[in-house]
Amino acid sequence: MWMEEHEGTRINHKRVEQALEKLPNAIATACPFCLIMLRDGTTDLGRDDVAVRDVAELLADATGAWNRELRQQLRNPQETAESV
Repeated sequence: MWMEEHEGTRINHKRVEQALEKLPNAIATACPFCLIMLRDGTTDLGRDDVAVRDVAELLADATGAWNRELRQQLRNPQETAESV
């Protein structure tokens, strides 16, 4: 599907090395292609300690969107207030 590099440093390794210079806990991107490229790069370089995440995942974490109960409370704040 993608053309492989046969000379020099692989681009996914180069991009991961550049990101790792900042000592991150995670690397984020909004591009699906970049997400795959960066995940492959961290895996190839043995850096499974650094998560590669989609920006939408970070937003979902920050807003509690993964939490089913919180989503329900946000949709129906009146019902939640009545049950308390």
